[in-house]
Amino acid sequence: MAGDGEAPVLVVDRLVKRFPVRKGLLRRTVAQVHAVEDVSFMLARGETLGLVGESGCGKSTTGRTLMRLIEPTAGSIAIAGRAVDGLGRTALRAMRRDIQMIFQDPYASLNPRLSVLQSVTEPLAIHEPALSRDERRERAGALLERVGLARDCLDRYPHQFSGGQRQRLCIARALSLKPRIIIADEPVSALDVSIRAQVLDLMQELQRDLGLAYVFISHDMAVIERMSHRVAVMYLGQIVELGSADSVLRRPAHPYTRRLLASVPIPDPALRGSRPAIEAREIPSPVRKLGDPPVVAPLVEIAPGHFAQAAA
Repeated sequence: MAGDGEAPVLVVDRLVKRFPVRKGLLRRTVAQVHAVEDVSFMLARGETLGLVGESGCGKSTTGRTLMRLIEPTAGSIAIAGRAVDGLGRTALRAMRRDIQMIFQDPYASLNPRLSVLQSVTEPLAIHEPALSRDERRERAGALLERVGLARDCLDRYPHQFSGGQRQRLCIARALSLKPRIIIADEPVSALDVSIRAQVLDLMQELQRDLGLAYVFISHDMAVIERMSHRVAVMYLGQIVELGSADSVLRRPAHPYTRRLLASVPIPDPALRGSRPAIEAREIPSPVRKLGDPPVVAPLVEIAPGHFAQAAA
């Protein structure tokens, strides 16, 4: 992880993403889905920020908005000190050299009609068109070896690989442009438990060797604990708690964080019932009428580097 004096590689300030709800013959907007609401955080070189929350909390939308795969409604994003808001198509393409994404489903992430060589070098064909065919093949072979696959896989097709191997291919493709930041959206949730550990080990090794910064999105608290230096807990599109992994997961301050942790199964029967029961609550809808935005409570520092919203 980078030193405290080093500039952050990613700065997100008051990010907002809302989707219109249209009804009627004229398809007028009558409400909005408040998917991401006033989200702010920073990410240092070599650091992993875990975004955690239940399905529908806005964490995946946040990741896609950081990539500009979907356009933010408001707020600002800066990568390596450069604002990416309002970038044109050419500038946006150049920006994506610094930030890449690994998706949840490795089966859907790779085009079945493209060979491994074509899939892994597709970003190079866009961003480094001057590379010769031999240079691209050499780069792809080195990337495969870096993620634990053999060079002789280059001419094979995705259907010839297991799920874990496909996710390694997706990681190799994400690394092809030597990015600073990788958005990992549930990258191991579709894999068997034994394969998950191998892929997580690989991602941590790559981070140590290359200084990668990860925004690691997951609903799995055990995976978040293993991977994250800091954790941001999202609820209804807002960050309700933010701090080091140890402080957030060991000393949760917000009621929603405590409910998340209480929902994690305890495998040891002798320890079941040792945690106090926490009342389950139904999550309200993120859909709100026009002109009725949600209240976003400020994050308050409750301990050094540990922030939480005041409980409602």
